[in-house]
Amino acid sequence: MSQRLNLRNLIMVVMVALSTALPVQANAPPGQYDNTMGPGTVYDTKTGLTWQKTAPDDVYTWENAKSYCMNLNLNGSDWRLPTVKELLTLVDLTKVEPSIDTSASAFPGAPAYTFWSATPFAGSATLAWRVIFYIGFAAVDDVGQTMPVRCVR
Repeated sequence: MSQRLNLRNLIMVVMVALSTALPVQANAPPGQYDNTMGPGTVYDTKTGLTWQKTAPDDVYTWENAKSYCMNLNLNGSDWRLPTVKELLTLVDLTKVEPSIDTSASAFPGAPAYTFWSATPFAGSATLAWRVIFYIGFAAVDDVGQTMPVRCVR
């Protein structure tokens, strides 16, 4: 019992130390996101990508997510589901719940959900990468699962 208590105390000390060492939550650098390119879109000046500002409320399987983005007509067409690398460029490592810039010039009200990427998991026909914006990391999931999407062009 005392070993378990000591381990618990050690874990708590490490968690407190890490949380105080992390930077204060902040949004992206001023000017990184430009929302003047058209209603409903956000242009990332760092990557050159244009993002769908507000994710739809619906959730999609992986195939349906790709189809949704291909058929999106928001200030023009040519939308697609982002790759996992592209989606990870939205992660703000100084933030959690969600780990994305929620300022008015970026993604206001963005949820801390898991979003599909277009990147399949290597060697698998049934797994694809996703980004979890609760804490900002990527993982794989079964393509039959349903998740939200945020399209890019």
